[in-house]
Amino acid sequence: MNRILHFHKHLTIAAAFILIASMVRAQPGCDSDTILPVAVCDAEFTVLVHPVNGAVLYPKDIDDGSFDNCSTLEDMDFRIEFQADFTGTPPGTTSITIPPVPGEYAVVMWVGDESGNWNYCWNTIQVGDKLPSVVSGQVFIDADQNCTLDAGEESGGPEGWTVRVRNLNSGSVRETVSGANGFYTVLIPDAEVGTAADFEVSLLLPSGISSGCSTTYTVSNQPDGLNEVNFAAKLRDCSFLTVDLSTPRIRRCFPNTYYVNYCNYSSFKTAEAQILLHFDQGLSVTGASAAYQDQGGGNYIFPLSPIPAGQCGSFTVTVLAACDLQLGESVCASAEITPFDCEVPGSGWSGASLQVTGDCDETGGTVRFRVTNIGTGDLDAPSPYLVVEDVVMFMQGSLDELAAGAHQDFEYPANGATWHFLLNQAQGHPGQSAPIAFVEGCGGLTAGIVNQFSMDDADPNISIDCQEVIGSYDPNDKQAFPSGRGEDHLISAGEDIEYMIRFQNTGTDTAFNVVIEDQLSEWLDPSTFRAGAGSHPFRTELSEAGKIRFYFENIMLPDSNINEPASHGFVKFKVAQHPGNPDGTHISNMADIFFDFNEPITTNTVWHTVGEDLFQVTSLAPVEEAPFNLRIAPNPVTDSATLSWDGHDAGSGVFFLYDQQGRTVYAASFTGNTILFQRRHLNAGVYFYRILDGDKVLDNGKLVIKR
Repeated sequence: MNRILHFHKHLTIAAAFILIASMVRAQPGCDSDTILPVAVCDAEFTVLVHPVNGAVLYPKDIDDGSFDNCSTLEDMDFRIEFQADFTGTPPGTTSITIPPVPGEYAVVMWVGDESGNWNYCWNTIQVGDKLPSVVSGQVFIDADQNCTLDAGEESGGPEGWTVRVRNLNSGSVRETVSGANGFYTVLIPDAEVGTAADFEVSLLLPSGISSGCSTTYTVSNQPDGLNEVNFAAKLRDCSFLTVDLSTPRIRRCFPNTYYVNYCNYSSFKTAEAQILLHFDQGLSVTGASAAYQDQGGGNYIFPLSPIPAGQCGSFTVTVLAACDLQLGESVCASAEITPFDCEVPGSGWSGASLQVTGDCDETGGTVRFRVTNIGTGDLDAPSPYLVVEDVVMFMQGSLDELAAGAHQDFEYPANGATWHFLLNQAQGHPGQSAPIAFVEGCGGLTAGIVNQFSMDDADPNISIDCQEVIGSYDPNDKQAFPSGRGEDHLISAGEDIEYMIRFQNTGTDTAFNVVIEDQLSEWLDPSTFRAGAGSHPFRTELSEAGKIRFYFENIMLPDSNINEPASHGFVKFKVAQHPGNPDGTHISNMADIFFDFNEPITTNTVWHTVGEDLFQVTSLAPVEEAPFNLRIAPNPVTDSATLSWDGHDAGSGVFFLYDQQGRTVYAASFTGNTILFQRRHLNAGVYFYRILDGDKVLDNGKLVIKR
C-alpha cells in the first residue's frame, strides 16, 4: 500500500514507560519537579499533501499519548521542528510545512511540562511521488447577482457552508465546509495528479436559502491536479437567522451541556440579534460560554455580537438536572433567535397566531391544554385539532373562533397516559408552524412517547430539544428523531429522519482521534445527507454506497476516569427517504465508533416503519341528525371533487378522510354547504369520510378514488 505521507516511529523512551502511561497521573509535591515528560510520536499517521501548498503539521497531529508525572495534558506545551534545524533546545515553532516534494523529512516533536522540563521524539516522514488532486474555490456573496466572482466580492464569503465533491470515476464522496471568507479545499486521494477523472462539485445550500445560480458543476481533472470551482451565494434581503439547540443526554443529578449554533443568512450584518432559551423545570442553568440575562421562569436571553452576513457562531450552556426527576421523564429546552422577518403570510391571513400549552392538575385529576391566540387578529376560519392518548387518537374537533389575546381550555383525565394536542395553525399563517403540546406523567408516567412525535420547530429560527432523563446508560448509542409511533415505530413516507450518535471515552487514556462509520439504509437517499451539530469539530466523507464517516481528528477526548463530563461527544445528521417508499418499508440504522486504533464499538440499531398515518380510529361517530343528500362530483374521484348538499349551512365545518385501517389521511375546514376536495398524494382505493359542523356529526360515508 502506497501511503502519501507516513511517519516512521523513532522514540527516545523505553517501551516500559509507554506501558505505564495510563497509570501516571499528576502527583502531589511537584513544586521541585525535575522529571522529564515522556514524548510519544504516532507511528500510524497519514496526512494528505496539497500538490502546491504542501501539508501544515502541528504537534497535536503526531502526538500519540505524551504524558508527565506532574502536569496534565492541558497544561503541557508542545513544539515542532525539522530535524535539520535541531539544536538540542525547544524551538519557538508550533507548526511546520511539509513541502509537496518527494523525499524524506525528519521532524522532531518537543513536549514541555509546567516546571520547564522538556523531552522530544522524532519521526521520518516520506512523501511519495503521487500526490492527490485538489478541488478548491470560494463561496462568495454575489452582490450583483450575476453568478460571477467580481472585484469587491472576494471578502466576506460565508463560513460553514458544505461543499461536496464526488469522484465520478470511483464513486467516492468527500465533504468540507467553507472557512474564512468562504474559501474551501478538498483533497481527493483516489485521483492522483496527472490522472484522468471527472468530479461533480456541489454546494449544499442551508435550509431556507435558494440560489439563482448553479450549485452543481462537473469538472475534469486538470493536468496539474488543481481544479477551481466558485459558488455564488444569494442571501436573503430580510432578517433570516437560524438556530440549532442540541444536547447528547440529560442525566439527573449531573451537569449537562447544551450546544447552541446560530447563523445569519441575511444579506447584511445583524446588529441587535439575540437568542431566547427556555428550560423546563428541573433544569437549572449553572453557567454558559456566552453572556446571558436571567429573565426568570426558566427563560434566558443571550445577546449576540453583530453577525456578519453569511457567518455563524456558537456557545454552550451548562445545566444541572434535578435529582428528583423521574427516570424516563421527558424534559425539553427551546431556542428562538430574533429578528426573523422573512416569512410571508398567505392570502387571507387574519393575523391570528395559535399557541398551545399543557399542564397537569393532579389534585383535580385533569390534563389541561390551553390554546391561546397570541396574534394581532381574530381567528376567522376553523382550525382542526387532534387529541392523542399515548398513540391512540382520543378525539378530534375544530377550533372555530378565537379572538386576539383570548384562550380556550380543553381538559382530559389524568390517567398516567402521555397526552398530545395537535392543532392546525391559523389559515395563511406565515412560516411552517404546527402547534403541538404534550402532558406527561400526570397521574403516573408512561415514558417513551414524547419523541415519537415531531416538535413545532420547522421554522429555522426555532429549535426544540426533548430528552428522556437517564441514570446509568450505554455511553455509545444511537437515537432517531422522531423515534416513530407505536410498536412499529411508524413514520410517514417522505418524512425526514434526524439521527444522533453519542460516544464516550471509557478507556484508560486520552482518545486522540474518533471515527464514526454509519451505513445508511437502502431506503434513505444519500444525496440528501446533511451533517448537523456536533460536540467537537469534525469532517465527513460519504461513499457512493451511502456509508458516512465522521472524523473527529485531534479531539483529545479525556477518559472518563480523569474528566467524566468532558469524556462525552456526539454528532447529529439528517437524511431524507427515497421518494415513493411504500407502506411497510423497514428502515434500520446503526453505527460503528472507533477510538484511535481500537476495535469498533457498535451502537444499538434504531428502526422505523413507513406508514401513511399514525392514529387509530375504532369507529365513526353516529350522525346526530338525519343524513342529507350528499352529492360528489365526479364520482369516483380522480384528481379533485366537489362535495355539496342542501339544507344545512355549516358555520365551522371540518371534513375528515380515513383509510381502511381507520387512519386519518386528510383533513380540511370549510363553511357553508360545499367542500372542495383535492386528492394530492392519496392512492387509489376506498376511503371513509366524516363531515362535522363544530361538535356535530353531519354525515359519514365512503368515498372512492380511482387511478
